[in-house]
Amino acid sequence: MRLFSGSLVAILLLCAVTLSARAAITMTDDEEVVVESHEVIDDDLIVWASYVRIDGLVKGDLIAFGSEIVVEGIVEEDLIAVGRSVYLNGRVSDDARIAAYAVALGEKARVGDDFFGLGYSLETKPGSAVGGTLHTASRQVLLAGQVVEAVLVRAGAL
Repeated sequence: MRLFSGSLVAILLLCAVTLSARAAITMTDDEEVVVESHEVIDDDLIVWASYVRIDGLVKGDLIAFGSEIVVEGIVEEDLIAVGRSVYLNGRVSDDARIAAYAVALGEKARVGDDFFGLGYSLETKPGSAVGGTLHTASRQVLLAGQVVEAVLVRAGAL
């Protein structure tokens, strides 16, 4: 599992480098990064912080690394998140790729296309929706939300 996790982080970093070649990137390494509900990020956003909270609008991709990542706002492209805990209760227009110890999709969570999750636990709450296929490799998985296409799970408990 450690080799797989290390490989995933390397792939995510490669994605960040690829994105930087095509767009202006806002990067930060602050202890806390908060995009308020009235704020609009007009491009991709890459953040590295202990606590990341997105309540506003990101018009490109969101790539977040941190201990705690909360997305309650809107990401118009892809979400890539690596952390200890990731809570998605907003909208991601395209794919979501998340690696964390604990991953949760809240009642208002919407993923426009595919969801990829890797971690110890994954929970999708009633009302959450994945517009494509849900892929996960987790120790424990609790699925209570909607998945439009298919569910592909590798889990110790489902």
